[in-house]
Amino acid sequence: MEIPISLLALLVITLLVLPPVFLFRPLIISISDRIAGKRPGARELSELEKRVAMLEGEINEMRNKYDAIEESQEFSRKLLEDIHFNAGAKAGEKPVEEEKTT
Repeated sequence: MEIPISLLALLVITLLVLPPVFLFRPLIISISDRIAGKRPGARELSELEKRVAMLEGEINEMRNKYDAIEESQEFSRKLLEDIHFNAGAKAGEKPVEEEKTT
């Protein structure tokens, strides 16, 4: 009994193609779903990116407020030093210098 060459070729091609398709099918489906955004992981990732961007904006806003408070505090400190210095100069006294601690 002789098997036709076309049937033999079809059998060999089928045996060479089908196993890799079945072996790598879950991986291919996972990659395609991730690219298409169908999996919950992709949706969660986009939500996390939005939250990170929002938090970065809030951090920048807080830094700006901190810098403004720091500038205001420095201005107030200098203003108080000037008032103290001018009050001492008007009274004919030497301004009191701050003690240095080591």
